[in-house]
Amino acid sequence: MANIISRKKCYIIGKPTNLPANVMDISFDDITKKIEQLSNQFEILAADGSPAMAAATIRSRPRSTKSGLDSLVVEMTPEVKDRLESDLQGSVFIEEDEPLTPIEADIQSPHRSLNFSANTTTEKLRLRIVVRGPNGEPINNARVSVSGLLWVDHGISNEDGQVTVSLLGETEDSISLIEVKPAHTYWSISIARPMVFANQDNEVMLKKLGQTSSTSGGVDERQLHGWGQKAMGLPSSSLGQEAVKIAVIDSGLFANHSDLTPAEGFDFGTTSNAAGTWTNDGSGHGTHVAGICSAQNNQFGILGFAPNAQLVGLRVFPNATNSKLISALDWCIDNDVDVINMSLGGKSSSQAVQQRLQACRDNGILPVAAAGNNGGSVLFPAAFPEVLAVAAIGRFDSFPADSSHQQYVGDNPITSGDFFVPTFTCRGPEVNVCAPGVAIVSSVPENGYAAWDGTSMACPHVTGFAGRLLQSSERLREMPRTAARSQSLFNEIISHCQLLDGLPAETQGKGLPKFPSSKDTEPEIDASIIRLKELLSSAIEIVEREMEDADK
Repeated sequence: MANIISRKKCYIIGKPTNLPANVMDISFDDITKKIEQLSNQFEILAADGSPAMAAATIRSRPRSTKSGLDSLVVEMTPEVKDRLESDLQGSVFIEEDEPLTPIEADIQSPHRSLNFSANTTTEKLRLRIVVRGPNGEPINNARVSVSGLLWVDHGISNEDGQVTVSLLGETEDSISLIEVKPAHTYWSISIARPMVFANQDNEVMLKKLGQTSSTSGGVDERQLHGWGQKAMGLPSSSLGQEAVKIAVIDSGLFANHSDLTPAEGFDFGTTSNAAGTWTNDGSGHGTHVAGICSAQNNQFGILGFAPNAQLVGLRVFPNATNSKLISALDWCIDNDVDVINMSLGGKSSSQAVQQRLQACRDNGILPVAAAGNNGGSVLFPAAFPEVLAVAAIGRFDSFPADSSHQQYVGDNPITSGDFFVPTFTCRGPEVNVCAPGVAIVSSVPENGYAAWDGTSMACPHVTGFAGRLLQSSERLREMPRTAARSQSLFNEIISHCQLLDGLPAETQGKGLPKFPSSKDTEPEIDASIIRLKELLSSAIEIVEREMEDADK
């Protein structure tokens, strides 16, 4: 019989930025030896005589050459953790290695409250849904959700566009909602109180996003300038290949997308080929974010904010944690990244992560993070003062009224003209700026485009904006890589913001960053000067006519 013991957890061990005067500094090599001693002392003995298990295991040691920061990621029992804190009082901090999630909005339907206690029948309603495009073409890999009064079922459409769902205790008349979210190319759709039939195909027709749905570069295509790019005044002209490096810390990056030209990347997960597997992006989240940042200025697809930037894909998902984020930030510091996009977040603060973010700022790097999508307080790392935190806004005319994006408007939306505050965006005094985050069309694997929602999509609008500012400003680019450089870029972004009337500061910060248009930058001319020019022109015309008459 085995003794019941506490399960091991993963912790991050670091040193306080400023050690108390009465606390002795200890090297990480000595901390490592201490952990090994405690692991042996508290080893986990098995009652059946099998080999003992280590009470502590060092998983990794994230560190940056340029910042000098060092840390340990250790899996250990609470007993080892408590003893370590007791023996090394004040010289280290130990915190749990908390999980992080990608910040993409997920549609939460009000029809999905289930009442299982009321469901006593075993009869199932089977519905066959067929998803098609506007020309009758079947759409595969679309996520179909059908909700009834008591039950919800989901499925993915096959190559024929078909998916069959089973709903326990439902009838044709009790179905309250059908939602279809395609993988790419088409708008989502939400159908309330649909008329469905159990013994035949129930077709759902989707609308195309537009001519940007393929990447062949054919003559029938044109490049899409999304509503976000237009709202932020993105110039359509190309820039030279300035040395500006943008890192996307996310789920990877589909490097073979025709609209993306990533320069390099790294995978911080469990892999034997970290320099190669960063191109795996199973969720498509990182690829979508990257397209907003720097999709190429070509004849098809979408237009990114900084199309000629050096795009770097740093993969921390799936199973992202603070320690993986720390390793990615160390990579950014040691490889002279200029702007970091973090469309990810967690609920808990981390001293180790904040130290790395401050090191980024000290090395001339501007970290940009999504505020979060639970409608509550700003998540971390966006909540840290070292980060430029981005909330989301939507635009009423940017998506079909029957699409799932409509759900984020809410019953009583906060509005500013055509803009609204989506229900999902986190808010609070930590928000620095807002950016488009509803119905954002961008790149997804494999060579596709999809409309997604979330502060994850708002964040790269600002990251790309920052990259474009660097591309166009030699003064900023040539500044030494110090805190003054990152602060100057931060200030430059804020100086380009326009407040949206009617939106609370907690939802927009300083407002929406926007490039000045040629009209905006033209100096205003006093009306009297304009009138004087008109009179002079008239006088000149009179003199010229009189001279012509005299010659005759």
